Amino acid sequence: MKIIAKQLMLFFILILLPVVSHAALIDQENNPNFQNATFYVSWGAEWQQEVTVGVSGQLVGIELRMSDITTSFFINTGSGWQSDTHDYVTSITGPNSNFDWLYIDLTPANLFYRTDDVFVFGSLSGWGNFPGFKGTSYDTYAEGSLFRNGDLRSGDFAFRTHVNPVPLPPTSVLLIAGIMPILLFAKRNKRVRST
Repeated sequence: MKIIAKQLMLFFILILLPVVSHAALIDQENNPNFQNATFYVSWGAEWQQEVTVGVSGQLVGIELRMSDITTSFFINTGSGWQSDTHDYVTSITGPNSNFDWLYIDLTPANLFYRTDDVFVFGSLSGWGNFPGFKGTSYDTYAEGSLFRNGDLRSGDFAFRTHVNPVPLPPTSVLLIAGIMPILLFAKRNKRVRST
């Protein structure tokens, strides 16, 4: 009996480890060496950066090069420009006036995307007219566009998207295929003992 328990434990470690060990990875990125544009956050100004998903999974975070302003941040599924209700909204405050990277945790949003899906993230309204985000004045992110108040703009935000990849279907199939013989064996042993 102890041998079977050890074998079961080893089996679950070997099979489940690849399923539960998926760490977040950077999926899409626009981080050119030369970031020459500053995008201003002002009253009534809405920015939307379009992103095309490269890896299927849960969108768990976005990083932005941002100054020390506070603004509303949102995500919408679909291509830009979007004027419908946002899928997720939160308030963010940049790290400092040096436009360092700010990581925005999106796990509470519970957003799952497939490869080639499109979404927009953006900023809505601010008080005054303040430097908000860094990026480029020319299009460096070919998979998406930048919009301001519905108008297509030249340039892109500097950003990184973080995704928790969905386990590949073959992993799930292997897991089920590995568990079934063990369950059948355990059921057969239970019947043999009871007789």
